[in-house]
Parts: sequence; C-alpha cells; structure tokens
Amino acid sequence: MAARTISWQEYHGMVVELDDRLQALHPKGSIYLHGIPRGGQLVALLLSYLSDRYVLVGENLLCGPSTSQLVLVDDVLETGLTFQKYTSIPATFAVLIDKSKANNIAPADVSIEEMVDRIWVKFPYEKLEMEQEAISQNQRGYDGKES
Repeated sequence: MAARTISWQEYHGMVVELDDRLQALHPKGSIYLHGIPRGGQLVALLLSYLSDRYVLVGENLLCGPSTSQLVLVDDVLETGLTFQKYTSIPATFAVLIDKSKANNIAPADVSIEEMVDRIWVKFPYEKLEMEQEAISQNQRGYDGKES
C-alpha cells in the first residue's frame, strides 16, 4: 500500500511553517489554540512552545476570549467529519496536511501541504501494528490502490 511517511524532522518543520502562517494571519494579540483530539493536540502543544502569543484552550471553546483569534488545529484534514463538529464555531481551521481535494470536501483555512492523491499519511508518532493500520486504512476507504 502506498503511504506518505513523515519523519519527526519534517513534522517539526511543518509545525514551524504553520506557526509562520498563523502569526501572519493574526499579527497582533493572543492566538487561542484548540488542538482537535488526538493529532491536533500535539500540533497545538508544539505551536505553544514556539510563541508566547499562543494560549491553549480546552473543550469549552466559546467561554473564553474572542473567537476572532481562535484557531482549531489538526494534523490532517481527511474526511471532513471531525471538522463538521466545529463548523458552528467562528474560528480559523488549520492543518498540517489538507487532503480535501482528494476527498472532494471543503478545504482548511490554513494548511502546509495539500495532497490530491488518496494515499495514507503515517505521522511519526503512529506506532500501529500492521493489522491495526490496515483496519484503520480500510475504515477510511483506502483500498491500497493509488488514484
């Protein structure tokens, strides 16, 4: 099965680039980050180490400061199902990898890499057994053939 494997070094570089883009998009004041469980939580945490402007926020997103500076972060936009849970919240949606074109869904507001092929992305923190990985890929509609 074709897969795109991302190393820790590449992952960190993507987070640094996302930081640059978010800082440019929100040039003043605090930037409130909510890491979408689970992959987005690591992205949010790493971003928070890059700048004191980032404030991590939990599940109660609308009880904090103005949502104009709220950024929802995730590692990958794939099926759009996770994003749909947050559409009622006025926020910027930022991801490392945007696969919206491959899946014919609305794109993220900010992304580092766009993928047009339906190939599996394996992040460096994924330590799945081959059987678990195959089940997960199958559940997301990956049949092992490149499109």
